[in-house]
Amino acid sequence: MRRMRTLVARGVPLSALVLACSACVGDPEARLRFEDPRMRGSLVDFDNTIVPEAFRGLWANSLVACRHSSDGVLLYVYDQMIGDMAVTRVAGYSDDGTAILVDLASPHSDARYGFYFELTLDGAHMRVTGRGEPAHTLYYKCP
Repeated sequence: MRRMRTLVARGVPLSALVLACSACVGDPEARLRFEDPRMRGSLVDFDNTIVPEAFRGLWANSLVACRHSSDGVLLYVYDQMIGDMAVTRVAGYSDDGTAILVDLASPHSDARYGFYFELTLDGAHMRVTGRGEPAHTLYYKCP
C-alpha cells in the first residue's frame, strides 16, 4: 500500500495503476511467452499419428482443477488419444516444436474434429483452438 501511495503522490493517476494491474490479472496470457508464428517454418504432416512428448500429460483449465477435477476441465493427452478421441493425423512445423495440428475421431459417431495445440516456450501452458474457431482455451500442465 505504501508503494501505491508513493506512486499516486508522484503524479501517477490511480486509474492508470488500476488499468495496468487489471491487464495482468484479467488476462492470464499477458505474461506467457509463445513462439513467434512467423518463425515456425513450413507445416508438414508427421509420418505417424503420435502426439509429441511435450504435449502429453494431464492439462487443466485452472491450477485448482489439477487437484480438484470438479473445479474445472481436465484434458488428458496421450500418444494416440486425446481424452476419449483417437488421433487420426498430426501435423507440425519444420522449425518449431511448440505447435501442432491434430485431427481427432469421435468414438461415439463418425464426427471428426481438428484442433491447434500451442505450447508456451517453457512448456507449462498450452492454448487449444478448434479449427475454424476464433477463441481458444488456456490449459495448465498439471504436476
